[in-house]
Amino acid sequence: MPEPAAAFVSGLPLFNKPLKLRLDLLDQAFGLMKGNAPFVQFTYNAISPIPRSHRGVRSEASDRVWINFPPARVWVYRSSRP
Repeated sequence: MPEPAAAFVSGLPLFNKPLKLRLDLLDQAFGLMKGNAPFVQFTYNAISPIPRSHRGVRSEASDRVWINFPPARVWVYRSSRP
C-alpha cells in the first residue's frame, strides 16, 4: 500500500472551477495525505479559493507578492479534523 503524501502543491486555477469541485478536491487531497500535511495553493487572486469558513480546514496566507506580475499569493490549508 502506498504511503500517504507529505504535502500537495497546486497551481491549478481553482477560481475557474465551481466551489463544490474545489472543496471536493481539497477533501480528497486531505484523504491522501498524512495528518496535518499541507495543501499549498498558488493563486493570483487576493482572496482564498477555499472559503476560510469551510469546516474542518485551517488556512493561512502569505503576503501578496507585488513584484510578481500579476501579484500572487500562496495559501496553505490543513485539515483540522482528527
